[in-house]
Amino acid sequence: MNHPALWVVLLVSTLVACRGSTPPPVTQAETPAAVPATKTAVRGRIDGIEVQPTQAVFLWRPKADDLSIVFADSDDLCAALQAGAMPKNATVMSVTIKHNTKENRDAPFAAGDFPVRQGSALEPQDTKRARLAKLDATCKPTTTATATSGSVHLTTTEVKVGGVAEGSLSLVFPSGEKLEGPFRATYCAPPDLEPNGCR
Repeated sequence: MNHPALWVVLLVSTLVACRGSTPPPVTQAETPAAVPATKTAVRGRIDGIEVQPTQAVFLWRPKADDLSIVFADSDDLCAALQAGAMPKNATVMSVTIKHNTKENRDAPFAAGDFPVRQGSALEPQDTKRARLAKLDATCKPTTTATATSGSVHLTTTEVKVGGVAEGSLSLVFPSGEKLEGPFRATYCAPPDLEPNGCR
C-alpha cells in the first residue's frame, strides 16, 4: 500500500494539469442520437479491491496536452470533483493520457492507442499514469495501486468539450491482476479548486 499523501499529490496534479489556462468559449458538442452509447463495464479485482465503476467522466481543456478519465462507483462523481472534493467510501481510478511531441501537443485527442508509460521512454502518445484507490469515509485511501503495463484505446473520432470519450482499457497492476473493459466517459469541466474535500 502506498502512502496516502502520494495519492493526494498525484490526483491533485492530474486535475490541476487539466485545468490549464482559461480557454475561449467553446460550444458544446452534440452526440448523434443514432450512435449507440458504449456502456462503462470496466471490471477486475486488484489487491482485494473489487473494481466495478458505475460512472466515468473525462476532464480536458482545448489544446491541453493531457486528458484525465476518472472512474468511480459513485453517482455524483463530477459534482464532487467540481466542488474540489473526492467521493467518500468510493473506489476511484484516475487515468491520464498524454500527447508528448511538439507535433501533437495542441491537437485534440482522437481514436488510437495509449500504452502505459514505461520508465522515461516516451511514445508520441501514451498513458502517463493509471492509479486506483479505495477511499474511506474521510476520503483517505486505504489501498492504492498503479498500473505498470497495458493500454488505453480510444474509439472516439475526436474528443470534444461537452462530448464523450469512448473506448476500452486493459491495465496490468504489480500483482499481475488486470482491469479490463469498455468505457464511456462524459465531459466534466475541470475544477477551479484542488480536490482536498470529501463528499
